[in-house]
Amino acid sequence: MGQNILGVEMKIDQEYIKVAVEDIVKTAMVSALGDPQELVRKAIDVTVGTYVDSDGKPCKKDSYRSIPYMRWLAKEAVEKCVRESVSELLEANKELLKAEVLHQIRTKKFGEKMVGAFYGVVLQSAQSKYKMPISVNFEEPKEE
Repeated sequence: MGQNILGVEMKIDQEYIKVAVEDIVKTAMVSALGDPQELVRKAIDVTVGTYVDSDGKPCKKDSYRSIPYMRWLAKEAVEKCVRESVSELLEANKELLKAEVLHQIRTKKFGEKMVGAFYGVVLQSAQSKYKMPISVNFEEPKEE
């Protein structure tokens, strides 16, 4: 004879037990942590009071380029929006922009300015032996 003296089997659904245990654990965790509203307030305070570097990584407040996290986050959001807007504008007007650039390149004024700038750079570089070294070599041509 086994442990079952009365002949009654007790079958309890495992899923029911799992859900009940999870609920008990969650309740215990919330009560151990304290008031949920206070936890949220503290989390927001920590986030708002955090200082980050230019890459958005947490750093000390007195670091050279530290900025408040919220300022960094706002700056990143604005920059992303501007990049996307300019990209969309350029893509929408790609052919018009291309035609205008070609027109400007073909004008006499642009050609004169470009040639003048080129000569200026060459002359400026020629005055420095480091930027534009000039050497003269006398070699016989190689026969192939």
